[in-house]
Amino acid sequence: MALDRTFAVVDKTVKDFTRISFWVTIVVQVVFLALYGYKIYLNLDHLTYLIIYSVLALISMFGFIFYLSTYRSRKKKAIKGTKKGLRIFKYFANGAMMVAIIVEFALNGVTSDLELIISGISMISFILQIIFELVRSAYTKYSELLIIAIRLDVAGMESFITKTTNPKETFFSALNVPLKKLSRKIKGEDKPADKEKTKTEQYVEQLGDDYRTKKKEKKAERVKKQKDEIKENLKTIFGFFRRKKKTKADEN
Repeated sequence: MALDRTFAVVDKTVKDFTRISFWVTIVVQVVFLALYGYKIYLNLDHLTYLIIYSVLALISMFGFIFYLSTYRSRKKKAIKGTKKGLRIFKYFANGAMMVAIIVEFALNGVTSDLELIISGISMISFILQIIFELVRSAYTKYSELLIIAIRLDVAGMESFITKTTNPKETFFSALNVPLKKLSRKIKGEDKPADKEKTKTEQYVEQLGDDYRTKKKEKKAERVKKQKDEIKENLKTIFGFFRRKKKTKADEN
C-alpha cells in the first residue's frame, strides 16, 4: 500500500501516546490514593470531611478499576462510551477533591508539611494529566482524520501503482470481475451493496468538498482579478497610443 511508512509512523505515535497515557494515569491515581487515604485518616474526627473524602475516593477508585479492567478491550464501542463517561466522572471526583482540600486549607489551615507536599504533588500531577490527555485526544482525532483523508486521496493512485507494479494481480483481478458477475447471476444473488462510509469518512469527505469549493472560489477570484488587470493594462496601453496619435495629428 502507498504511504505505508507514513501510516506506520502515525499509528506508532498514537500507540506510544496511549501507552504513556496509561502509565501517567496509574501514577496520578496512586498519588491520589495516597492523598485520599491521608485525608481520610486526618479527618476521622470530622464527619463532614470524612464523608466527602470517602465518597470521592470510592468514585475515583471505581473509575480507576474499570479503566484497568477494560484497558485491553478499550476499542469496543460498548466499552468506549462507558469508559469515556467514567473517565470524566473520575476527573470530576479528583477535581472536586482538589477544591475540597483548598476549602479545608482556607478554613482550617495546613496541619502538616506532609499534607501540603502530597496535596501539591496531587494538584500538579492532576493538571499535567489533563493537559496530556487533551493533547493525546487531539492528536489521535486529527491523525485519524489525516490517515483517512490520505487513503481516500491516494485510492486511485494506489490502483494505478498496483496495475503498474503488479501486472499479475491486475490480470487476475480483471479476469475475476466478469466471472464473479456471471456466477452471481447464475446463483440469483443481488449485487452486493457498496460499503457504507463511516461517520469519520463522511466528515472527511465533507471537509474535502468544502475545501474544494473554497479553492474553486479563490481560483475564480484570482481569474477575475487577472482579467481586471488585463483590462486595465489594455486600457492604459490603448490610451497611450490614442494620446500619441492625437499629439501627432495636432502637430500636423
